[in-house]
Order: sequence, then structure tokens, then C-alpha cells
Amino acid sequence: TYFTGELFGLPIPLFIILFCTLLASLVLRYTRFGRHLYAVGSNENATRLSGMPTDRIKLFAYVTCGFITGLAGIYWAARSRAADPLTGENFAFDSITAAVLGGTSLFGGVGSVWGTLAGVLILAIIGNIMNLTGIPSNYQYIVKGVLLVLAMLLYRRRNV
Repeated sequence: TYFTGELFGLPIPLFIILFCTLLASLVLRYTRFGRHLYAVGSNENATRLSGMPTDRIKLFAYVTCGFITGLAGIYWAARSRAADPLTGENFAFDSITAAVLGGTSLFGGVGSVWGTLAGVLILAIIGNIMNLTGIPSNYQYIVKGVLLVLAMLLYRRRNV
């Protein structure tokens, strides 16, 4: 019921997403770990030479990512009422596209959780429109790929 119910007339997953986004945003903005994570993503060698434990920071980032991915897997299994390990096989491409649409640099050190959430919403709206108009899934991946390339080109042009 936590994954399909409603609270105040809104779906419970919406509150879970907003809570996780707020928590991640606060951690990245106001904690030492968040600043270190941006530093490692921006320039790992300079961060290491400044005395920060880059290997430990990356290890903690990977452990955190694995934990959050595990929670997302539990959520997806509960929502779809099935546990297939190949279900989320295509989610990586959507995740990267949403992050880049939200302003995250593929080269690290730039981006925000709220921007990524905006990218997710943009991609979800475009995906829903394509589903409602009956566009086959193969063509949907082409559209998402074009969006990814355009977002990268716009980011590059903005920073040159």
C-alpha cells in the first residue's frame, strides 16, 4: 500500500520522491561529503593532491548509489508486483538522459538534484506523449537519444 496508496489525494510515491530529492540536495549542498563529492567529480587529481581521501569518497558514493538503487528495485518490484532482474535493463539510458537534460555534466563536478528531477519530469512527459500517440518504443529511444545529444551540445556551447 505504500507504493500504490494516496495521502492527501496525492500518490505516496510522490512524497517519497520529494523527500529523497530534498535529502540528497541537503547532503550535497550542506555537508562536507557533498562538497568533497563535487570536488572529486570536478577534478579527481587536484582533489587527491589537496589531501582529500578520494578513494574513500568514491567508495562511499558507490555504496550510497548501490543502496539507493536497491531501494528503487524494491519499490519497482512492489509497484509492478513482479521481481525480474532484467526489468530495469533499459533504465540506465533514461537515467543518463534525464540527468543531462537537468544540467548535469557527464564530465563531473556540475549538476544538482533538483535539475535532475526536472530532467526526469521532462523525459516522463515526453515519454507519455509518445506512448499516447502510439510511437513504437524503438523510435522512442531514437527521440531520447536525440534529446541527449542536443542537451550535450547545448551544454558544450554554453560552456565554451
